[in-house]
Amino acid sequence: MKFILLIFFALVAFNTLILGQSSINTDSLFLAGREKAFSGQFQTARKILLEIIKSDSIHQESKILYAKTYAWEHKNDSAIILLRSLAQKSGPSYEALLTISDVFLWIHQPDSAEKYLQTGEKTFGNSEDITFLRAKILFEKENYSEAQKLFLKLSSSTNNEISSGALKYLEFIKIKKHKNASSLEYIYSHNSTPFSPWHWISFEQLRKIKKRHTLVARINGVERFQKTGIQPEIDYYLNFYKKLYSYANLGYSPHIIFPVLKVAGELFYSCSGKYELSLGGRYFDFRTNINMVLTGSVSRFAGNHNFIFRPYFNINMGKIFPTVSFIYKKEIPTIDHTFQLTAVYGFNPDNPLKYDLVSGQYTATNVYNLRNISGRLDYFMRLTRDLTVKLIVWFENEEFTEKRFRNRISIGSGLIFKY
Repeated sequence: MKFILLIFFALVAFNTLILGQSSINTDSLFLAGREKAFSGQFQTARKILLEIIKSDSIHQESKILYAKTYAWEHKNDSAIILLRSLAQKSGPSYEALLTISDVFLWIHQPDSAEKYLQTGEKTFGNSEDITFLRAKILFEKENYSEAQKLFLKLSSSTNNEISSGALKYLEFIKIKKHKNASSLEYIYSHNSTPFSPWHWISFEQLRKIKKRHTLVARINGVERFQKTGIQPEIDYYLNFYKKLYSYANLGYSPHIIFPVLKVAGELFYSCSGKYELSLGGRYFDFRTNINMVLTGSVSRFAGNHNFIFRPYFNINMGKIFPTVSFIYKKEIPTIDHTFQLTAVYGFNPDNPLKYDLVSGQYTATNVYNLRNISGRLDYFMRLTRDLTVKLIVWFENEEFTEKRFRNRISIGSGLIFKY
């Protein structure tokens, strides 16, 4: 596929020499192709644009839009090959250089974006477009102070597209500069009869310390299994550098419905802005038994889409009990909405109680081999720059004692305040 894309423009030039100039109306065709591209009909758009390019081999707008459709379709490698072909020709196009720089920003490669931006600046001089891209590169590199200076300057531009974009990024910078977040969450769970409802409430306080350290203190309160309990815990995130960070967790509870001690740790590594890999473990002390869990994850980032596959391997009594989870996350930045879907199949490692059919009571026992199937939807909506509301819908089919299952439907809500 890449080889075909590399010789694409050579073939177009050859076709032009053989076929000669066509009498087609390139302006009307270009508008039609652009309309199809903007509406997401990328293949149809490319067919139309290809007609223009065959008729007029120097129609730069069509070539650039043709390449952009691949980027909008998340085929970034193909887009970059085409744009590089344009940018490396003698007398590179101003728009081609800016576009390829922008595409590298979309895939979180600011250094490559800056390389083409510098070429554009040397060739064509400074401009508002170049300044806007430079500010976005600084934003991507988390140099928010310098980015803010440039966006403030651009916010008074007579170009509405640049001024509105600058104002939007200034809002993003204010959010990124938040050092603290407080959140409150409540979940109500209805179990199939004859089990009583569950209630879960959690308060969390987050604090960012410079760029490298993040601390999260949390206290969970719960009424489930006909018992109540609380569990304080703390999370710690450490950024070693942009592509490598770690997570650690420590929790404690004196109540039987939580593990007396919970310890977790995981290391995350980002690969070229497209993938993230992790490896870690969990430790649960349930007083009567100890569970060790090995885990990891593979994440794929594609624009505003995030796909996460995470397996768990629960090791107990010399046996391994596997669990798999899949998470899909979609951000819609234009309306400040985020959706997250989670599907899980396997065994529940953090449920310390099993239902005894004879006594009708929950007892602490080895429950690592009880199966759990669940699907969960989390929806986040940013109401203001500082306040986000969260809604939760959750369904589980859970084995509560050997080969006996119950259904559980949960609904919840929460508030997140950043400052």
